[in-house]
This record gives sequence, C-alpha cells and structure tokens, in this order.
Amino acid sequence: MDTALRDLLWTTLDEPHGIEVETNDPERFKRKFYTERKKAEDEGIYDFANISCRTSPTEPQCRIWLVNGDRNAKRQDGESKPPLISK
Repeated sequence: MDTALRDLLWTTLDEPHGIEVETNDPERFKRKFYTERKKAEDEGIYDFANISCRTSPTEPQCRIWLVNGDRNAKRQDGESKPPLISK
C-alpha cells in the first residue's frame, strides 16, 4: 500500500469536487493511482470507485486532478466540474 497516495484518496473524498495534485510525472502518477485504487478494492475498500484521475487542462505537464463523484458530471453551462484546488 502506498500510504501517501491512499491519504490523497481519502482527502479527495472529503472535498466536494476533488483535489489538484502537483507531480513531476503525470503518467507515472496515473499508473500509481489506478494501482492503488485497485489494491483498495481488493482489500474491500470501495470508497474510491468514483474518484477519477484527470490531467489538468491548464498545466498538463505538472498537475493532476483527482475528481470526486460522477465522472460525467456537468454544470448547467455544459462544462465539466473543476476540482477544488487543495494543497
């Protein structure tokens, strides 16, 4: 178990839309995210099933969004809901 990543997943659940994470390797972070989410499911923890991992559209080289909730959630104007920026 990657305890730092697991802590980020729990933090994401506490935020209405999710969190933004700074990383120097977004693709590696995504692989670790999906691996950790699968490990949690194997342990019987399904709380993270609705968290998705998205590349930031504004800073794709260094930021990832962990989005909480419906992956296809739309605002009234049709745009995807951005995550709450959290440190």
